[in-house]
Amino acid sequence: MLDITDKKYFSYNITQRFLFAMDRILGNRSMGKVTAQAFGDAVGMKASNIFRLRESTGENTVTVEAIGRLCNHYKISPYWLITGDGDMYSNSELMTAYKTLEGRMSNIEDAVKQIEVIVGITKSKAKK
Repeated sequence: MLDITDKKYFSYNITQRFLFAMDRILGNRSMGKVTAQAFGDAVGMKASNIFRLRESTGENTVTVEAIGRLCNHYKISPYWLITGDGDMYSNSELMTAYKTLEGRMSNIEDAVKQIEVIVGITKSKAKK
């Protein structure tokens, strides 16, 4: 049975999710080339500290500051990072994509209206 007061258990799992997110970011070509150095700079950690986290069995854990920076800079869901539930990427990324699509739809609707006006003018001239 899981003891919800076991801080070491939760800290270890959060650290493992942090490292998982890091590996995904470093391997994600769509984000451009993210080097280990650039990642460390973004989350405020030295490579040696990241190595210690990776080799740790729970005695070393990720800091709250690094978690915050990871979530803000790379749009990782803090809820996922803390609980392990849901998507790794933040909903804010989805909202940005939705707003972009919404803007494009508005542009398309405006273009269709302009086309309808032009077609209407052309039809009325053709009848004459």
